[in-house]
Amino acid sequence: MIYGRRVRLRVVEAEDLERVRCWRNSPEVYYPMYNWDPITAEMQRHWYETRVLKRERHHYFLVERFVPGESNYRPVGLISLTDVDGRHRRGDVGFYIANAEDRLPGVALEAEYMLLSFAFDQLGLHKVCLEVIQGNDKVAKMHRHYGFELEGRLRGHVWHDGVFKDVLVMGLLASDFAAHREKIEALLERLA
Repeated sequence: MIYGRRVRLRVVEAEDLERVRCWRNSPEVYYPMYNWDPITAEMQRHWYETRVLKRERHHYFLVERFVPGESNYRPVGLISLTDVDGRHRRGDVGFYIANAEDRLPGVALEAEYMLLSFAFDQLGLHKVCLEVIQGNDKVAKMHRHYGFELEGRLRGHVWHDGVFKDVLVMGLLASDFAAHREKIEALLERLA
């Protein structure tokens, strides 16, 4: 378990599968993704067995937000570091916060900060990458807070919402993250 100020990251377990499947099948969650096909229970089990349990290459965490009035943590989303390549010391980041009411200032920012700290500090990665579908400017802007840079544009790469859209490819080096770390921590402190 990885603890932050208002968020913790917990490894996905078998008992989380139905919750994650319901989130993933929600239009609010799948809209900015490549795949809009419904996820069946069998597909979810296969994902768990072939990806989640392969912790040397794939790291999937539930994002849990501390709820002061309830004095406990509530699952609100999923964040991942996948396709970790030990030779080249890189991996791919992905995440979502499932419900709009849990997208409070700082929740996604802190969850991503914690995952990036895990990637660079614990796993010793050199680089992490991610992709953002054209038009998802809010998410692209959030990634830039950490020092992610636009590395490329895949033109007309996905059929999304009735049109072909570009995909922005962004990358973050360990040195970029280190250079932005103090600024991010100050921002998280202000939002706490």
